[in-house]
Amino acid sequence: MNSNLILVVDDEPDLRETVSILLELNGFKVLEASNDDEMYSQLDKNDVSLILLDIGMPGNDGLTVMKEFRTKSDVPVVLLT
Repeated sequence: MNSNLILVVDDEPDLRETVSILLELNGFKVLEASNDDEMYSQLDKNDVSLILLDIGMPGNDGLTVMKEFRTKSDVPVVLLT
């Protein structure tokens, strides 16, 4: 696991970019995803140490994604509201 790799999952590009920039300025490596499909694609290719997950995404909302994800992984998740 890469202890500095964070995955930001949010459907709003401006918010995703702002969070990513702030994390990168503080020494973290960041991946981005705009929905749960992109999130799972990133997770298949990368070992992340933390996921920042938007609760209010259209389609599968963050709480639904979190419940499903938790059955597959114990990577820490912070829910964004």
